[in-house]
Amino acid sequence: MATRNKKVSIATRMSEHPGVKSTVDGHCNSKAHIKNKRIYENKEQSKKQTTLSTIKISSESKREVIEDLIKAFFSANIPLEKVNK
Repeated sequence: MATRNKKVSIATRMSEHPGVKSTVDGHCNSKAHIKNKRIYENKEQSKKQTTLSTIKISSESKREVIEDLIKAFFSANIPLEKVNK
């Protein structure tokens, strides 16, 4: 019975079989992997990009909500000091 190597990695397998191309290298260079990687990177990049117009829209929306809340408290005769407590 052959002894079993306790720690197996890509480097150990490649040193055991020097003429065989790595399966991982083959996968990373495949057209499907490259295409999927490009799609993933484009999705991640689009998630991170925020434009000035989206920031402006969100700040205007927030301002409108705050103004509406103040009007509602004023019409209900609730002092704003009570809101923080």
